[in-house]
Amino acid sequence: MKKYIPLFFLAAVFAAGCKSNMDYDISEGFDKEMTLFENEISVPLGSMQPLTLALVLDKVYSTSIGAMLKDFIKVDADGLLYTDAADNVSSNSVYDLVKQIPDPSKEYQWTPYNMTASPGGGTFMFQFVGLPLMNQELTFSMVNPLYNSVELNADAVVSAGSYSDKKELRNFKLDSSEAVQLAKFSLGEVVNERIGSFGLENIKMNLPANITDNLRSKAHPMFVLSYQYKANIAAGKTLKFEEMSIPVKDLNLPVGQFGLSHLEVNVELENTLPFDVAVPFVQVIKPSDDDPDDFVEDENIEVETFIDIQGGSLEEPSPSSITLSINAKEGKIPDIYGFHLVANIKASEAHAQTLLSTKQGLTVKSADATLKGGITLFKYNKEGNDNE
Repeated sequence: MKKYIPLFFLAAVFAAGCKSNMDYDISEGFDKEMTLFENEISVPLGSMQPLTLALVLDKVYSTSIGAMLKDFIKVDADGLLYTDAADNVSSNSVYDLVKQIPDPSKEYQWTPYNMTASPGGGTFMFQFVGLPLMNQELTFSMVNPLYNSVELNADAVVSAGSYSDKKELRNFKLDSSEAVQLAKFSLGEVVNERIGSFGLENIKMNLPANITDNLRSKAHPMFVLSYQYKANIAAGKTLKFEEMSIPVKDLNLPVGQFGLSHLEVNVELENTLPFDVAVPFVQVIKPSDDDPDDFVEDENIEVETFIDIQGGSLEEPSPSSITLSINAKEGKIPDIYGFHLVANIKASEAHAQTLLSTKQGLTVKSADATLKGGITLFKYNKEGNDNE
């Protein structure tokens, strides 16, 4: 005869699948009833996403360099991670410039020094934490403070490691404007080294006569060269974190009332994160008697498993199957307060340089729990009375 009882302890799979110390809503996605058979209970579980990109980024942010990068990592409308920066490369006052002109009443060809710089915004630090920058875009703009247009001849240059590019600006008309775009470089996915330097070289600007009589504003008139930079953030080959301690507390799974000595959980996973994830150690924990905010491992309970999940991508998800075996050395499995996971995460060689996205994650596609051996059940009625 089949009976139905409420199931409250299914969140164990959520934790065993590498749940981070972040907050998750575990009240949805579960089948809250299970069917009792003669000597075991087989329970279907709902889908969930216990591991997200946020866990990996939290580990990055825990390093001294990563902490400085936190404010520079952003998310676009499609969920892709990116960083950007914008600043001035060079500012030249018209009032200082006119002092160099032998005869201000005549036209003058100005040949300033090269105007070069490097991207700011902490972009140089990404390489140190194993997060290369991809799809780099760089745009040059210049402010012309005069009413007159100015003829510009120059070479717009950019370099990134062994890569270099140049755009020739010949007889370029620099109109009177707050910002005129001079050149744009799009490095794409071919170049994965950070842009190291850029700017204008071999500059010649033909200035009009009586330059100070043609100012749009007499308050600090400047010729200003500026840049705008943007790049996606990818998974680098060197990214690696070993022995990540992940305590999963306050689960409070009331399995003690069932009198179980053995619990098995079979899980089908799909990984779209470009990281290989291994969890060689999972241990049941309980609150510490000395500090309620701390925990100690329950040495009477063993969890037999080795979770080894290959990296994937949104385009090529990586499927995996795992089995968790929870056993009591003596007596029965008590109520489970939580789990302590030790995880090793490294970049997947097969998916190196994959762009990072908030849509990526490790998802439980399907799962079932099987309870075996010495099952002690209670009678359950709709009024909520539990009787032996």
